[in-house]
Amino acid sequence: MSLIKKVYNNVMPLGELSKIVSRYQATQYFNSRAFAEFKGAFTGRDVVIVAAGPSVNNFIPIENAVYIGMNRSCMLKNVKFDFLFAIDLLGISSFMDEFKNYVGNNCIKFIGEQQEGRGRDIPESFFLSLKNARKYKTDIFIDTYNKIPVDIDCLPLWNGNSVAHQALQFALFTNPKRIFLVGCDCSGINGGHFVPGKNDENMAKSFSDNFWKQNKEYLVQGWQKLKDFAEIYYPDTEIISVNPVGLRGMFKDLDQK
Repeated sequence: MSLIKKVYNNVMPLGELSKIVSRYQATQYFNSRAFAEFKGAFTGRDVVIVAAGPSVNNFIPIENAVYIGMNRSCMLKNVKFDFLFAIDLLGISSFMDEFKNYVGNNCIKFIGEQQEGRGRDIPESFFLSLKNARKYKTDIFIDTYNKIPVDIDCLPLWNGNSVAHQALQFALFTNPKRIFLVGCDCSGINGGHFVPGKNDENMAKSFSDNFWKQNKEYLVQGWQKLKDFAEIYYPDTEIISVNPVGLRGMFKDLDQK
């Protein structure tokens, strides 16, 4: 049911509609400043997205590529990142100083906002302490259509279940020749990371085994959704999984080990 029908049939209170309109206005403001200049910016180039799964330990860097990392990816020593993404405080809580002080290749740090509240949203004070940082909005607060947008410079990014999903939306927006996925293992926090964090064990224990099983399944479903999106809107961009684990067989596989 469309928003207009919901309001017309008194399904959605006007106050809720006002919140959604305000959210979209803020999204257009922030996302335009964060992403607009990168539309098609890497046409013909290679982009590497680096998550934090254990398979990163087997990664052999790809030369002359644009590098996009997230959260603790900034701890990887054999590449220089051009961009870093973070949206969840849980993802960077053990590495906030390293993330803050990371320079890389004049790295731009994209900080997402998802209205998840205490313990999840990255504090505004931390965002303000960062150099070369930009804020962006996702759809988790409104989620009126749960679709992946083409125009991320004016619409909220699809939140998915991983900041890597948002990094891929940005990478596609730049229209590269190839996108390499590294460390996107879909193993969850209890599956380990290429570099451990002091809070990992407590986080793993704070949720049930069934939660982590469902989390992995949802992650894979999210990647499938992004694959379908890319095939429609960016058919000339090849997506390659490097040393794949949970994504084996979904995209083109590249084993370096």
